[in-house]
Amino acid sequence: MVLLSAKLANKAILLPFSPDFCRSKAPNLRFATNPPHSLTTPAKPFTVTVFHRGSFPLTSHSVQGTRMRFVHFSRPLRTIAPLAPRRSPRVIVAILLSLVLPAFHALAQSDVSGETAKKIPEPLDVSLPTKDGVRISCRFYPGTNGKKTVPIIIVHGWDETGAMYEPLALWLQKNYGHAVLVPDLRGHGESTNLVAPNGDVVELDRSRMNNADLVNMVRFDLEAVKRFLMEQNNKEELNIELLCVIGSEMGAVVGMNWVSLDWSWPPLPTFKQGQDVKAFVLISPPPSYHGMDIHAALDHPQVRKLSAMIVVGENDSAKAVASARRIHSALSPYHLTDPKDEEEKIKNQDLFFFRLDTSLQGSKAVNAPGLHVPERIGYFIKWRLVDREHIFPWTLRESPLKAQ
Repeated sequence: MVLLSAKLANKAILLPFSPDFCRSKAPNLRFATNPPHSLTTPAKPFTVTVFHRGSFPLTSHSVQGTRMRFVHFSRPLRTIAPLAPRRSPRVIVAILLSLVLPAFHALAQSDVSGETAKKIPEPLDVSLPTKDGVRISCRFYPGTNGKKTVPIIIVHGWDETGAMYEPLALWLQKNYGHAVLVPDLRGHGESTNLVAPNGDVVELDRSRMNNADLVNMVRFDLEAVKRFLMEQNNKEELNIELLCVIGSEMGAVVGMNWVSLDWSWPPLPTFKQGQDVKAFVLISPPPSYHGMDIHAALDHPQVRKLSAMIVVGENDSAKAVASARRIHSALSPYHLTDPKDEEEKIKNQDLFFFRLDTSLQGSKAVNAPGLHVPERIGYFIKWRLVDREHIFPWTLRESPLKAQ
């Protein structure tokens, strides 16, 4: 661990960072304090906020005197502001150093006290029956925030399994207390058997799967996943109204078509059937897969307004980057993109596009050291869901038909 010195209003503080993670990122990182820190109030604690390229926040630290302790954002939108001269007397910290996100993560892990630490539940293997006879194998990472827990579905890509996204699932569970459900879609992983109406077991051959099978992933596989999460909601273990879908490559296409389906269920007079997804993350999204189109889902008048994050490796083929850009362009008219008031943009930004400096895509990009995809996703979910959970309060969602 290295102590790097920075000056806040001519007062030195020490920020510890691991030398293993030092990279040439300094030009893109800037620091501010909240409240404005000065020598006249040296004893009052304040927050150092780190943000990237002017808007997207990475982490914050609370500081009192020369002692520093890592903390998560409590109200991050209040601490972020553009670093411009007109912001005076807000103190601007210019630190010429090399820094990336894993250092912050290491600090977070090492500073969790016994008073605030929550016991992380062990992952559970669950098998969910679909309405057409397939048993969907899933791994469930229970949350720790009760009725405020954000539920997340991770939808893997073609020729992948849910296990490839375990590092992401664990990171979201351990650092934020989210409940993460990662299925093996039909024909993948452990979800390869279909029980026919006559009781015969048919093995699903992925090499022979086509558009109809992707449609069934949407209609049956992800609907079974949603039913499981709804049961957890009614046990007061999570808030289904805060549902987030993360889709990778083919999973982005399948996931978005399911999001569109979820938002197409009309509410009944006494029961809300769907419209629970409030945010989605698309990792290396293609325009279509096996004849299933992603743009048709994004044309849904409500889906295109949801909080969204797009991630793509920009050093790969031009096709992958072009697809991500087209999706971003399709969503941009329905999101706050270039308001005149910079503070309003920072407060309400709900569409993010990350072009990673890599040729990796999908699960390889998610799991690659140095790209910090889990950290970016974690903060996006915190900003757009956790910090807005009061807008989507928990409710009991038992169908009146079930009572009959």
